[in-house]
Amino acid sequence: MSRDGAMLRFALPDGHCYLGTDPIGSFSRVPEKSAFPPPPPGHYELRGTADLSGHGRAALYLLQYDDSEQLARTSTALRPGPFRLRFAVTAACRRILVAVRLSGVGELRLSPLQLQTDACESLADELARIDGAQPRTRVFIAGCPRSGTTLLLNMMRCFDNVAVDLSERSYDHFALLESDAPVQVLKRTGHCYDTLTAAPSAISIIYLVRHPFDVLTSRHRGDLAKGYFTTVEEWIAEYRAFVALRELRADSGLLVLRYEDLVQEADIVQAKIQRWLSGTPMHARLPFTRFHEIARDDETLYQVALSGVRPVDTSSIAKWRHDEALRQDLQQLVAKAPAEIAAFMKAFGYEGEL
Repeated sequence: MSRDGAMLRFALPDGHCYLGTDPIGSFSRVPEKSAFPPPPPGHYELRGTADLSGHGRAALYLLQYDDSEQLARTSTALRPGPFRLRFAVTAACRRILVAVRLSGVGELRLSPLQLQTDACESLADELARIDGAQPRTRVFIAGCPRSGTTLLLNMMRCFDNVAVDLSERSYDHFALLESDAPVQVLKRTGHCYDTLTAAPSAISIIYLVRHPFDVLTSRHRGDLAKGYFTTVEEWIAEYRAFVALRELRADSGLLVLRYEDLVQEADIVQAKIQRWLSGTPMHARLPFTRFHEIARDDETLYQVALSGVRPVDTSSIAKWRHDEALRQDLQQLVAKAPAEIAAFMKAFGYEGEL
């Protein structure tokens, strides 16, 4: 890692690191000093501009602590251009830590961060103000990495009257969209799972689940050096966040879909989504099974996450059943979280003996 003026060059092809306003041993440790004096209780934003190039990834974190433990954590993936990190401060907050997570190989330059010190609108109030007399339907696609979130995001372009942002975003980004489409769709970042329960009820969530054996042995074309893309620890964190989300949204605003159904019965899943959003003007102009016909081969999201433009491929299901090397790896991986994995498999009808 090196620095050239305000430009930070980093090369972390096989891992990641954090740079923060306080030496970071663990996010669970209370920092010695605060990045800035905690403002009075209310809603606030950190604003800035990111210049990110190369094949690196970056995310901005803001963590709050009282005198003994962490109180809250918010984050946003950094893309080239302006960004906003929204957070709420309570009276218990005593210290604030700001950090950047870096991975891959690239260059990052951040403009000086600006704190919006006047109390900001809550996201729910801001979205209501943006809508005025014509409420929009906002759909956020979430799920553990390698569970089909990118695939579904692209399939949603098969509907008319739907605006799909092909970048990974936090749900806060709905307030920044410059689209008047009646239905708007965003896809999760790798860091937003622990804030899903704070999403306003005005944002509907589609959550993708997939057999954990397939998730834990899936590789990502954009990060082959990493080996399996999702660690057991990451899977557990996603699972626990999903359990909390499902309890919170038990009655409405949450649609859970299985990856296996999406790739094996894509058009049936499409009809299910349309029924779930029946009060909107969205209409299917193309079946999900033909989603690849409206893709462009130069779109990075396809090349990296979906291995290029191609029809739905069912060969990604249960590869571990016929690969002894994967089965041996899974025995070690599952042993790290047997109770959570067993509960998940039972809840969604998954089977598998190793």
